Amino acid sequence: MAGSTGARLPLQGGLPPGEALTGAVREIACDESGFSGTNLLDPATPVIVHASVDLSRDEAAALIGTLRSGFRFSPDEVKSRQFLRRREAAEAVEWFLSALRDRAHVHLVDKEFFLATRVVDLLLAEPSYAAGTRLAGDRRPAAVALHRAGRAAGPGWAVFLAAVVEMLRTKRRDRADDRSVARFFAARDALRRHVDDTQAGAVLDALDPARVAAVQARLYAGDRTIPPPLEPLLPALAETVLHWSGGRRRVLVIHDEQSALTEDRLRRLQAALAAGDPAGPSPLAGLVMTDSRDDPRVQAADLLAGVARRMPGVPGDGPLRPLLSPAPGPRPRPGRRRRDARTGRRSRGARSERRDGGTGADVILDDVTPRAGVHCETTTLGVLTRHAGLDLSEPMLFGLGEGLGFVYWDAKSMDVPFLGGRTKPLCVTRAAAGRLGLDLRVRETTSAAKAWRDVTDALDAGHPVGLQLDSYHLDYFTSKVHFGGHTVAMYGYDDTHAHLVDTAQQGGAVTTTLESLARARAARGPMTARHLSYTLTAPGGPPDLAAAVRAAVRANAGAFLDPPIANLGHRGIATAAARVTRWLDRAADPARDLPLAATLMERGGTGGALFRAVYRDFLAEAATVTGDARLRRAQRMYADIAPLWTAVADHIAAAGRTGDATHLTRASAVLADLAVREREAMTVLAAVDAG
Repeated sequence: MAGSTGARLPLQGGLPPGEALTGAVREIACDESGFSGTNLLDPATPVIVHASVDLSRDEAAALIGTLRSGFRFSPDEVKSRQFLRRREAAEAVEWFLSALRDRAHVHLVDKEFFLATRVVDLLLAEPSYAAGTRLAGDRRPAAVALHRAGRAAGPGWAVFLAAVVEMLRTKRRDRADDRSVARFFAARDALRRHVDDTQAGAVLDALDPARVAAVQARLYAGDRTIPPPLEPLLPALAETVLHWSGGRRRVLVIHDEQSALTEDRLRRLQAALAAGDPAGPSPLAGLVMTDSRDDPRVQAADLLAGVARRMPGVPGDGPLRPLLSPAPGPRPRPGRRRRDARTGRRSRGARSERRDGGTGADVILDDVTPRAGVHCETTTLGVLTRHAGLDLSEPMLFGLGEGLGFVYWDAKSMDVPFLGGRTKPLCVTRAAAGRLGLDLRVRETTSAAKAWRDVTDALDAGHPVGLQLDSYHLDYFTSKVHFGGHTVAMYGYDDTHAHLVDTAQQGGAVTTTLESLARARAARGPMTARHLSYTLTAPGGPPDLAAAVRAAVRANAGAFLDPPIANLGHRGIATAAARVTRWLDRAADPARDLPLAATLMERGGTGGALFRAVYRDFLAEAATVTGDARLRRAQRMYADIAPLWTAVADHIAAAGRTGDATHLTRASAVLADLAVREREAMTVLAAVDAG
């Protein structure tokens, strides 16, 4: 880690070239991001990124030096997480990627697709170190078909992948008690019932228990001719080498230390790559491990890998596209399937007969991507917009929805006032739908029966449904607090449960009983709605995103700068600054009430800093989309504003824990400063050109 001191351990692994290198040799520096060991199903890291740069030491040092001087990055800020959080991030990323054009390469490995290739390459063919690379291209169509059909098959795909991982993970396990092969085939059989694709079905049918058990036995025996089955870094390295080789030159790799790249594995990979090029020596000339602290080229590769994994739009468009390898696997095909509970089979396009009483049928929308976010309404909005054909980041949806706001909400019945950082429930959805040209259909009713028909009719027609409800009644909520403005996306149901998508904090793809869902939708109280449900469709072509961004920021700024009452917008922040000093006297139980208020500001589905962190990230993406200097300036301002809101929450929590009013005095001072800062930032946004 940069900046650490003390003795260093000797570097492990690598494959130094065994002879003097002659002829055409290209030296590249590499690093990865998203490595999670054998935990290939970690939802936080669905891809691993292997980045490489073709730079001299002096060129790389100059590149890193410019980031530190020209963009005011300190020596400790060469990691992507800190890099992307800085207020200069949008401009710096754009410059960084432009500087690397034609001098860098990024290879993405979708971990689910990697497991599909392992099923085909290791369990249906003789295992080889060419597995998972273009050298095994004749088997790629089968892996693509399995991946596509599996994702379309619903929850059984995730169960199957987990069984693959369990069966292939043999280290530190007692073979005598290993029943993972049996569980693998049970998962295979369950998945097969929901796979209609002929090619994918043939792959699953061809899996033979005796052959699979034999492969596992070889793994238990330590057979080194089998590549590590749960290690995607080796095929990623192979693709990187083949890219830079181009069939014309050898490649010497300089790599940050990585335990997976042992000498034995690299020699076997080197031999496999040579077999793919019988006209000459292996394109992999060698691999030299280094400490990134000692080599600016590896620092540049490390930063590129982290930026590629974390920046909006990956793997897609934008300034990263010229550096990307082709996408590793297909997206699932759209479709809706009905499963009959009596047979377990699914048929495409059938209409469910289920209503409140149930008929033994269920509906699951297979083309829904349950990507969990930090905020409930934008998580729901993301599910609906992706289904409508628009894949936008959560910060982008929040910004297009003109979501940033402030409310100081007080009432006699409240233990302490509520500090809110966004607009009213469903306002984000309405505004974003308008900016994107989407057809938003909202339904409300006092009739529970009609409300349920509204939902099932939409699902039967193939549309996921947004629901506004009281989260208190949902089974999976462990923190029982009434909040009537909570939203979820519903993408299926059966006789007993509803299938929902909620925030990452609440578990992402979750289920709750139909009874609990009915109670949540029928609840009455602050911010509740009358069984409200909504759907989104895209009647037209793709929107002009840059124009939508410009219009949204101007509208958001206008509302924030000119609130109708003193409790809203920048005036509301000033009101909070004047009144927060009295909260200790106001609270019935300060030790409970003030920390709870602070928790809601930071972890109550706000994304941190009372939505300012989300809006900061939106502005960074918006600046890249539009190239507008005012947006870049506002992004830097909100990068400074966001941590101040966290400081306010910390002061409020400390006041509750200690009973010391000094903390509230400090919170008041920061809030007064924030009222000014946010007014100035919104004034900048109000002046954004129409384009």
